[in-house]
Amino acid sequence: MKSKYINLLFIVSSLSFGGAEKQLITLVNQLDTTRFRISLTYLKNDSELISEVDCKRLEGRVFCCNVSNKFDIGAVRQLAQYIQDEAVDIIVCTNPYPLLYAWLARIVARRRPRLMEIFHTTELDTFKSKLQMLFLYRPLFLISDMLVYVCKNQKNYWQ
Repeated sequence: MKSKYINLLFIVSSLSFGGAEKQLITLVNQLDTTRFRISLTYLKNDSELISEVDCKRLEGRVFCCNVSNKFDIGAVRQLAQYIQDEAVDIIVCTNPYPLLYAWLARIVARRRPRLMEIFHTTELDTFKSKLQMLFLYRPLFLISDMLVYVCKNQKNYWQ
């Protein structure tokens, strides 16, 4: 039997103070819970903004993956298990680093939810970040089901 809800899993790097994080929390707090079953995970244990998340709406589906280094296979497995157990339909990623984890978790899970990337960055300021975009994140953007830019100027810049 098909669920009456669309199961959304939001992934963000951390809940530290920032524009992308504030926007994500506003979205999570305002989505229609009669249509969506909402989960939120943050990769790094930085939860400065957790008090702003209306956790009652999420029915306790807020968790940290406790990533302590650049790549944490345990966090990928944890996400994959959650995707499978909770029958996640769509993974909504805030910026590229969470998209990497979502993509890897989707490979490990026996379920293939759609991937949506909300991209907040306009200019890359270091050579390293430019290489990461070119060889790591850009290919992930191309295989995502949806890429959302935060404004028209940003979209024009990247296109």
